[in-house]
Amino acid sequence: MAILLVSLNLLTGDAGQISVGHGALMGVGAYTTALLVKHIGLPYAIAIAAAAVACAVLGAAIGLPALRIRGLYLALVTLSLAIGLPPLLKRFGDVTGGPLGITPPPPDLLMPGLTPSQSTYLMSALTLVAVLLIYTWLRRSALGRRFAAVKASEAMAVTCGIRVAATKTLAFTISSAVAGLAGGLYLSVVGTITPDTFTVMLSVTLLVSAVVGGLRSATGPIVGALFFVFVPALTSGMGGQAPQIVYALVVLAAVYFFRDGLATIFNLARRRF
Repeated sequence: MAILLVSLNLLTGDAGQISVGHGALMGVGAYTTALLVKHIGLPYAIAIAAAAVACAVLGAAIGLPALRIRGLYLALVTLSLAIGLPPLLKRFGDVTGGPLGITPPPPDLLMPGLTPSQSTYLMSALTLVAVLLIYTWLRRSALGRRFAAVKASEAMAVTCGIRVAATKTLAFTISSAVAGLAGGLYLSVVGTITPDTFTVMLSVTLLVSAVVGGLRSATGPIVGALFFVFVPALTSGMGGQAPQIVYALVVLAAVYFFRDGLATIFNLARRRF
């Protein structure tokens, strides 16, 4: 989830574009990985890399027409993707397994001296570190400055010679590739995926988690992932509407007191001590 939130940080925090369909892009990555592993027999590492490439191509195909028009058109297009993916996966059940989903062979990401679960966790952790390092480098690069310029003012970016549509499309393409990578790793963790896993609510919750964690911080995706995973888990035993109320209160408190996300707590502590 932290890897997936990095993709939202890049797209929304750095490039200023809103996506309500990253849960669907994650689903495309997960299903692509599952199909390549189950029906073609590719190793998980190669299948996950191929899923990232497939999502990058899909992202370019979606972003190229949507991002040439100003406003919330990208959000509307990604919302339609999030709405349409689950029934589409159910419709082609011969390939995707329909409502029951698909279960590929167990992951082959084995490392000496570690169990399969430990190997999968270590692989995910190392991938997160690599993604965060690349993300930090990208933000400081010339491309990152182009993203920041487009977010600040498209008119200013044009006067600086920046091709706005191409820059926004590239941001969405890179973000989609990272979402596909996260989807492939998610499959290796859970083992079985179904269409109902990648609903619109997942995409909305991911966007909320990215904002709560912090859209302009390298530690924001980790904090947002902790919020995404543990707040519902810790409140699930309360019963009634209590989990939803606690979730809403946490979101409101985070947005009200920490406008740049909960990750700013670490920056405040570092400056103080």
